[in-house]
Amino acid sequence: MLNGALLTKDGALRHEKLIPAWIVHLLANADGLAMQSRIIGADAQPVLRELPREEAAALLDQLLLAMRSGMQAPLPIARKTAYAWLRSEKNPMNAARDCYEGNPFAHAPGELGEDPCLARAWPSFEALLAGGFEHWLPLYQALADAVLPMGTAE
Repeated sequence: MLNGALLTKDGALRHEKLIPAWIVHLLANADGLAMQSRIIGADAQPVLRELPREEAAALLDQLLLAMRSGMQAPLPIARKTAYAWLRSEKNPMNAARDCYEGNPFAHAPGELGEDPCLARAWPSFEALLAGGFEHWLPLYQALADAVLPMGTAE
């Protein structure tokens, strides 16, 4: 069970809240325990689909490579910003920029203002992009792809 809301004010799933459950889900499926995972939140109960053992293992390998890279230098990744990009159908760049840098008109501080490590390594969205932000999006897309549409779990 997770504390807090899993949905944004506009009803979109906050994928970044699912990341810890995603890791456990990948480990279980990679170990041969074919299973779905239901995440219980205050306002939603998303389900992660069962993954073939090979797919789960490959995704874990990608995460471990990212972790290894992140131990050598700060990675240009920001989880909320990544999901803002992936959710946006019209203009992913603007959605991600607003999420990262904030929107003064909406009095939203942005992910940059919430994380001193990001602020030091990537002080602007342009810096994050120049550092290779788009290269890391598939790591986040894998989780988004694994979430079953609400109400379709077996």
